[in-house]
Amino acid sequence: MPGQIRIDSRVVLVKVETVYNTDSVPTNTTNAVRLMNVKPSFFEGDVIETDELGLGMGQSTKDLVGRYGTLEFDVELQSSGAAGTSPAMGPLLRACSMAETITAATKVEYTPIGAAQESVSIYNWSGINKTVFTGGRGDAQLTYDKNKKAKIHFKLWGLFVSEAAVAQPVPTLTAWKRALYCTNANVVYTLDGTAVIANSLTFSLGNACRYLERMGRQEIVIDDRNPAFQTVIEDVSIATKNWRTLVNGASAALSHQIGNVAGSIVLLTAGACQLQPLSDDADGVDTMLNMNWNVLRGSPDFTLCFK
Repeated sequence: MPGQIRIDSRVVLVKVETVYNTDSVPTNTTNAVRLMNVKPSFFEGDVIETDELGLGMGQSTKDLVGRYGTLEFDVELQSSGAAGTSPAMGPLLRACSMAETITAATKVEYTPIGAAQESVSIYNWSGINKTVFTGGRGDAQLTYDKNKKAKIHFKLWGLFVSEAAVAQPVPTLTAWKRALYCTNANVVYTLDGTAVIANSLTFSLGNACRYLERMGRQEIVIDDRNPAFQTVIEDVSIATKNWRTLVNGASAALSHQIGNVAGSIVLLTAGACQLQPLSDDADGVDTMLNMNWNVLRGSPDFTLCFK
């Protein structure tokens, strides 16, 4: 069929904006995203019925007011390959209310912020169909599963600008490095200062994003954040570590590092985490603990460090 659009023919460009909702003009050579599991939804907004009277039964005209869009996708979670150089996903993290701090030749850290939140412009090609959004902000979730690559799931909201048939560019993706597998050799994981043996860790930034429009204001806002994580670890003797005493008890620290060579290390830390009621699980003949933790307010709440 002429004009057929293949589902796997997609290019996404993302670039941080200098001024909110002002197109930063991302390019295919420096701002392309190597993404997986894409889920676009480009016709979001309020559907308003005209609510006319006296016309009898049947449908009335409806209008889409305040159009915006969302784009969900996964990327591999990996550093830049050089300590002190921002990872390719840096603009995506900055769009999720995270401040970037660079220590030259050493590390790049991302920490949550409430003020001075940044935004991104998003160009999406599906085949030759190009859709542009500005003022983009979002939420993210890090996932570490045993014997699988570390990844991060993003959901971005953006203000609709335009759509047109435009030739799809060829993306340059060399800045995107391949993630490491979550194996014994690659991961060092501690909770409350105790080394744990784990099947999984899922860490959510917990950003509350929404579309806001008033007369004189149109914005994607992040109203709040509720960071939390869920993890499944091997249970041990209470004499060795009594996790149960931490439920409604003292806060505990999280530290999860994948990679052990400079330039490929990703370290996730949170200083004060509160364990919620836990439950038993099983993996083969091993008893596992299914844990849910809230990440409490801190300075910062948590840090994602690439080094």
